Amino acid sequence: MIILSGLFLGLVVLLSLFSCSMAFGAISQLVGQVGHATTDLDPRGTVLVASELWTATAEDPPIAAGEAVEVVAVEGIKLIVRRITKRKETNDD
Repeated sequence: MIILSGLFLGLVVLLSLFSCSMAFGAISQLVGQVGHATTDLDPRGTVLVASELWTATAEDPPIAAGEAVEVVAVEGIKLIVRRITKRKETNDD
């Protein structure tokens, strides 16, 4: 019974590590995505990217709410963003 419990616990730990690595992989895919600031970023605020709200830091603050942004990096679960021009925004469509 002890061996079976140990195997079950090992399986749970393995699955939790796998799910964490999958989540990080999905977050890192946000680099290059375009969204918009939902609050002012000076330097921190909130952005909407990939239909989700994210805490973000502006690479070159301030960025006003409503301005288009591009994700340039991910630090943990926070995004690093920069303001993009209308030309860049239309090129991504």
